[in-house]
Amino acid sequence: MQGSIDIGGPFRNALLALAARRLRNRNPRPESVERAYWTVGEYQRDAERLRLLGYKVSSETVTNPYVEGASFRQRPAMQIRVPTAHVIYELSK
Repeated sequence: MQGSIDIGGPFRNALLALAARRLRNRNPRPESVERAYWTVGEYQRDAERLRLLGYKVSSETVTNPYVEGASFRQRPAMQIRVPTAHVIYELSK
């Protein structure tokens, strides 16, 4: 698969950082938090932010970043980019 430039990466990172700040300010914090990540780096940065807030990974699913989409009129199926990791964090006691 050919690599591409991730122009949405900084935007997604900013949104994940904002979500972590909102979690920090919530009282009480939710018992579980579910996230979807597009890249490994995004996952690592957000996991560290959530670890500092007292969350640990309770479930992790890593998938292929590309899935086959529908094909029309006997054309080859398009590949669609999807999140790479789906993670559920639980608040440590």
